[in-house]
Amino acid sequence: MRNKLYALVMACLLIGMASLSFAITDEQQIRNATWYTQQVAPGVSWKTCRFTNLFSSQQDIYVGTMDLNTSTVRLSFSYASGAGKTVSTFAAQIPGTMIAVNGDYYNTANHIPVQYLRVTGYSYVPEQAYSGSGAVAADSTGRNVNILFKTNIGGNWSVLPQSNIMATLYDILKAGNNATLANDTYMCYTRHPRTAVGKTADNKLLVVVVDGRSSRAAGMTLPEMQVLMKALDCVDAINMDGGGSSTFWVKGYGSNGVVNIPSDGSQRAVANAINLVITATSNNNTYIFESRSGGQNFSYYTESGVWGNNDTPCGAIGVTAGLGTRYGSTYQSVAGLKKATFQPSLSHGGQYKVYAAWPAASSRKSNITYHIKHSAGLSTVMVDQSATSNEWVLLGTYQFNVGSDGYVQITNENTDVSGSMYAGAIKFELLSPTQDWVNY
Repeated sequence: MRNKLYALVMACLLIGMASLSFAITDEQQIRNATWYTQQVAPGVSWKTCRFTNLFSSQQDIYVGTMDLNTSTVRLSFSYASGAGKTVSTFAAQIPGTMIAVNGDYYNTANHIPVQYLRVTGYSYVPEQAYSGSGAVAADSTGRNVNILFKTNIGGNWSVLPQSNIMATLYDILKAGNNATLANDTYMCYTRHPRTAVGKTADNKLLVVVVDGRSSRAAGMTLPEMQVLMKALDCVDAINMDGGGSSTFWVKGYGSNGVVNIPSDGSQRAVANAINLVITATSNNNTYIFESRSGGQNFSYYTESGVWGNNDTPCGAIGVTAGLGTRYGSTYQSVAGLKKATFQPSLSHGGQYKVYAAWPAASSRKSNITYHIKHSAGLSTVMVDQSATSNEWVLLGTYQFNVGSDGYVQITNENTDVSGSMYAGAIKFELLSPTQDWVNY
């Protein structure tokens, strides 16, 4: 009897040890999970996963990745001094934005950041030169990006040469190790929705949002965020503003681009945003911009009013084969005013021929208004889309500056009949400067 009891105890111990040996850690669970993953542009992707038992809780996690080894990507900050905006509004502020998240902490009374902020072309907050423990910083190109820590730079952000610096509270990882956390129970050791930025050893920048404060998602403590950012292969990582501010926006997805569930129930107005941006790609100084997700330079397309997908592909030379387009009603008094805007970020200034194209889809109408904003002002061209299709129609030749000052906008403002207009595609064709010897 004693021998049988001994054997039973040993068997239970062995089973328990075997169970422990097969148990996986939270970090392993994150690494081994099946993520819904989408590439939205070369070098830019996002993924999400719902966990039912991570850190003994339910968790919804969203991760945006920008491969800084890709020549057509860059980091940009959008900022409005003293005026809060939603992340989706900030995303529209920077043409080419594919993914955006909320930025640093701010004074809720006036939406002024409470950590140091330097943004090329926007604002600079000199009185906050010493605030914030860590920062994401980028040079003027937005391609040389690093996570920096105040303890490593002498404690003064203002002496740094980078054109873009966004400092924040609470470091997560430093050189692959857990950062020392503040003795702050509410901010560090209580679960909240979180936003974080990290960088990997192979030069990828990650923006991460964790939902929370709901029955669906618990949110995370900063020690749990340390596990998460390690599992995502980050070496350095910092914590951004969280709570109701935490918003994850993706071009062409979700409700107005928002794919997570902000804890306030909708987007909160925040002080600034972090944008993962792609540069318009060209072929021999010819840029094509398409209105349908998956098309060329789609990130430079925005719209207002109600638009829908039409699956009739445009057959103009150079557009994406088999891809449909966006369309809107021309019945303005019934369907309302609609605008579709292509706003490129041009790497060369000069004279451009501007073309439009649309598919041979049904109910095309005349008197479609095209506004062309160029360096000399605004020009308007009326186009009869019913007269032709599947070819490039010249809207004119205009001077454009480097950057994103110019645009082409399609609208139904001058028509009010039952029918449709098609955003289709726009082409910018740079003209070579005339050489002096040509004149002789």
